[in-house]
Amino acid sequence: MQVPVAHGKADIGIYREAGAQVISVLSNGVICERASVDEAYLDVTATAQQMLATAAAARHDNSMRQEHGQQQQQGQQGQLQQEEDETGQMERRSVAADGRADDEGGVSCGVVVPLPESVEGWHVAGMDPGADGVSAWWQQAGKTQDDQLLAAGAVIVARLRAAVKQQLGFTCSAGIAHSKILAKLGAGLNKPAQQTLVPAAAVADLLNPLPIGKLRALGGKFGEELSTSLGISTVGELAAVPLNRLEAAVGEETAAWLARLAQGIDDLEVKPRTLPKSISCGKTFRGNTAITGLSAVHKWLQELGKELQERIEADRKDHQRLPGLLTVSIDTLQGGSGAAAGTGAAAAAMVAAAVGQNAAAAVAANGGRHTAQTWRAGAVNVSRSCNLRRPVAEVMAEDALKLVKKWARDRADGWKIIGMFLSASNFVAAPTGASTLERFMAAAGPQQEQQEHLNPTGAGASDRQVMGGSDAAASGIAIGSGSFSSSPVSGSKRPAAAAIGGSKKRAYGDLRAFLAPSTAAAAAAAATAALGDVIVEVPKFELQST
Repeated sequence: MQVPVAHGKADIGIYREAGAQVISVLSNGVICERASVDEAYLDVTATAQQMLATAAAARHDNSMRQEHGQQQQQGQQGQLQQEEDETGQMERRSVAADGRADDEGGVSCGVVVPLPESVEGWHVAGMDPGADGVSAWWQQAGKTQDDQLLAAGAVIVARLRAAVKQQLGFTCSAGIAHSKILAKLGAGLNKPAQQTLVPAAAVADLLNPLPIGKLRALGGKFGEELSTSLGISTVGELAAVPLNRLEAAVGEETAAWLARLAQGIDDLEVKPRTLPKSISCGKTFRGNTAITGLSAVHKWLQELGKELQERIEADRKDHQRLPGLLTVSIDTLQGGSGAAAGTGAAAAAMVAAAVGQNAAAAVAANGGRHTAQTWRAGAVNVSRSCNLRRPVAEVMAEDALKLVKKWARDRADGWKIIGMFLSASNFVAAPTGASTLERFMAAAGPQQEQQEHLNPTGAGASDRQVMGGSDAAASGIAIGSGSFSSSPVSGSKRPAAAAIGGSKKRAYGDLRAFLAPSTAAAAAAAATAALGDVIVEVPKFELQST
């Protein structure tokens, strides 16, 4: 398939649009945080609690019916005492049904939520892969309340994935856990079109062998310094470092955070956000296409500026907002000391030699195999930002060029750019003219009605006279004692269905349709308070139609 081309580079607009469509489905009935064009986090805790309460209430009702049937078959002698005894037993079973305790005072046996008939593509970390492992875990005794919530979350996620497939024809994978970091790791275990649940019992085996750089915020310089200073390389080794030694190395607060992170405990919440935090476009320059001069930098900044302008305009039309920050980011390969100043032939040759050495080292480190990222070996990412004065291609290109020039002046040993990206962020509400007028006129009607209600004797007649006898209220413009403000009206929209009972219903139906609790379930909801949130990570939507 030929990838569309625009502004001298691949155009992934279709991919972005598909990602937005997937988000619109995933965000229905749960809290959704869009992490990138094709990745999202979901908080399904509230929905999982309701599902668990419904299942517990249904189990209790079934138990009551069974007990009632047994009572009808028994004789009348001693029936009253027997009813009292059995009522106590049923109450204990009801408590066990919500994952709290069984008759022996331990935890419940098995998962309360029924296992769906088809669990194709499901996995549980630490169990045999596929349906056999899922079924075995579902029936295991000793399920905690957190396990019960994860199981309910897995059912919810499967339904969301099915909705995406049914409506859009796309597949997606997912990880279900009690934190963002574990959900992300779980999502990467089985792809494509699969989902993996990460129970507490599997966390240590999942985390311990991982390189430290795989953890959030430890993939850069800080992670490298931490590994060097402590003499460790894996998450398991980090978890084994005594807290007092961690505190001596990085301070008390950071040490506590690292200790929790090494156990998979991540306090970051899923924040309702279905719109991207930034709009960006970029271009990579492999091999001899790498940029070594400012004139080429300017040329490509102009092309990127044109694309960015188009996308900002489209975003404002759709979402009534404008960015305030411009960022230029470059991936660069730098030479060593002692090279000729500037970007002349000698400096370029020196950088080329450094690139070759870095690439060779990367191949050697990878067992002699070339990978898609070998050509980036030794690359350093540099970002510079400034206020976005005007969302116009020429202006953004000029401002970005100034930032690159300032960076290049300090690179006396030469440089080579193998990737360049332009992004706009820090959005503020900025309705279009039409939207502002519509909002003002829509607000005018209720204001006029309120004014007439407060002054029913016809005081509005003098206002109409001021307008030359025209009936101003008929045109939707309220004229009264209030003042008119020309400040922008917020154009931001509440994220669709940020929680159970959200603001919008999608074509495939709201999740509430099959999660609405019965009266008995509502009464049992208080007994299912979450010990931990259920976090889902949906990574890199598989946006190939199947």
